[in-house]
Amino acid sequence: MTPTVAAGHPELPVVDRAVADLLIENPDDADLLLRQAQLRTKAGNWDAALESLDHARERGAEPSAVSSARAGVFLAAGLPYLAKYEYDRALAERPDAFEARFERGRVNLALGDSEAADRDFGEAIARMPEPRPEHFVIRKNALVAAGRIEEAVGALDEGVARLGHLASLELPAIELEIRLGRFDRALARLDGLLETTPTSVAWIARRAELLERTGRSEDARAARLGAIRQLEARQTRNPNRAGRELAERLRRELAMSGSKEGDTRETTSRTPSARTPHL
Repeated sequence: MTPTVAAGHPELPVVDRAVADLLIENPDDADLLLRQAQLRTKAGNWDAALESLDHARERGAEPSAVSSARAGVFLAAGLPYLAKYEYDRALAERPDAFEARFERGRVNLALGDSEAADRDFGEAIARMPEPRPEHFVIRKNALVAAGRIEEAVGALDEGVARLGHLASLELPAIELEIRLGRFDRALARLDGLLETTPTSVAWIARRAELLERTGRSEDARAARLGAIRQLEARQTRNPNRAGRELAERLRRELAMSGSKEGDTRETTSRTPSARTPHL
């Protein structure tokens, strides 16, 4: 494999040299060799990483750890078939290696097998004592790729049940609820987030959109006006382009909603009332 130079990791050569210096003093330290392989993988030095892993195996590193690390090298190098082979080996040796199972899910996703990816993600998350929000989001992505939107919402709700009402879980759930046409449920989720962060203008603006979709135009108007007032106050203290653009967008939406309401009233006033025919 041809090595590549990683961008955005200027600290890697420094850390790699430090590990290399430690290996001069402790050449048989398998853990240091695994660490060296990890650093070389991040740097895109695939062949050097595999060489470190060969040395780690020779010095007694756990076989499943070496296989998992080799899989990580192959996946980073864009060789998912080889990565899957290595993860299969690792899991044959250690079926309880839930992190390796989750990473195999990533490989299955890269190979286009979203069903197998979801199985790995689901089994791994169930065994993780402390899963992170991204684990649930990645599983959600696999389910969405398979067209299983309802189950994707369920995957995020599983994360909410274990980790709490985090924005990183609730916001993608809101978008999926909207895709399913469940605006009331999306609104309920957003209201839950606003209970903990009531001053989030972006969420208030999003809430106004959802209120509009559920036919609550007056509530939507009030939400937009409140958001604009908050933005104007913030712009006075700390002017910024994003806040200015959001306020402008909200004003346009207010004008459009007012225009629609005016058109509706005008149409209603022009509609002739039903007359009782004279007999």
